[in-house]
Amino acid sequence: MRVYSIEKEMKADPGEYLFHEPTQQLVMCGQFNTEENYIQALGEGRIFKDEIKNFKKIQLNSQEHHQRSSTRCKGCRGG
Repeated sequence: MRVYSIEKEMKADPGEYLFHEPTQQLVMCGQFNTEENYIQALGEGRIFKDEIKNFKKIQLNSQEHHQRSSTRCKGCRGG
């Protein structure tokens, strides 16, 4: 897993997981507002706002991505 800064031309989509540096936790992006320079996120059961510079995007390598996408419950097997 690699984390990298969110640049001005980038954007985070609602529902995307981000890394919040001050609390060292993974959070879910709720609202991304470049005009007012904040991201509203959900982490540890609460919603909070912080500056965009305190969040990092997460990029999984191909092996990590494959491990996450291949785990399904038996109900998803179909038929």
